[in-house]
Amino acid sequence: MSEMTIDDATVQLPPVVKAVEVRCTPERAFELFTRSIGEWWPLASHSVYGEAAAGLRLGPGVGGQIIETSSSGEEVRWGTVTSWAPGSELGFTWHPGMPLDEATEVTVRFTASERGTQVELEHRGWERRDDSAAMRARYDQGWVPVLARFAGRSGAPEPDPTGRYFVLVHTPGPAWIDGVPFPRQPGVEHHQAHLRRLLEDGRLVIGGPFLDDDGGGFVVVRAASEAEARALGEPDPSLAAGLLRLSVRPWLAAMANVG
Repeated sequence: MSEMTIDDATVQLPPVVKAVEVRCTPERAFELFTRSIGEWWPLASHSVYGEAAAGLRLGPGVGGQIIETSSSGEEVRWGTVTSWAPGSELGFTWHPGMPLDEATEVTVRFTASERGTQVELEHRGWERRDDSAAMRARYDQGWVPVLARFAGRSGAPEPDPTGRYFVLVHTPGPAWIDGVPFPRQPGVEHHQAHLRRLLEDGRLVIGGPFLDDDGGGFVVVRAASEAEARALGEPDPSLAAGLLRLSVRPWLAAMANVG
């Protein structure tokens, strides 16, 4: 557990720990996480160059570099591999867009499970930053869509037939302006961008705003559990901004006639 001392008071910042289960062997999951990182990492939203980001690679073995490339050919280093045990464990320093002396550490463990592989990510070392608490909170949210995208590309476990789909219901929050249509609510573009990423990741099935005066809307997502569905919906910036509230309900597509 990380610690830092401020005014003689000890503030403990535990590691951020996230996990997903994928439907493949630990060896295959490790290969996809490392060798194919550029194929699944959400560069448009989680990168240094943003919309100008063109690629990401992770060099094999201890000492390998994690490098982001821009569309104009520029490069920036995100970190360096510190442990390399294929099918078991990967470790690396982490400082995308930050000075090297503020680097944190990440360990990813791959453990065989009944339905494939449990992939657990631990992110620690927050005491090196002056804004340690804020940075930890940012990554506590940020790793969720990253690992969801990895799981989507590497094969999520088969969901229970009664919980294959979940409905993310969005209702007006405290910042909602009465009488203003959904598409013109301040900040709605961030909500729409979040949903587009879910669509690109293959998680969003269908969705849109309600057309009555109450506002809000819903989307149907693919997820293995309610917790995973909530993890897909909660990083939506419109929730933190108070524009929308989120509720999650399991749904069974018993009938369909969509043209």
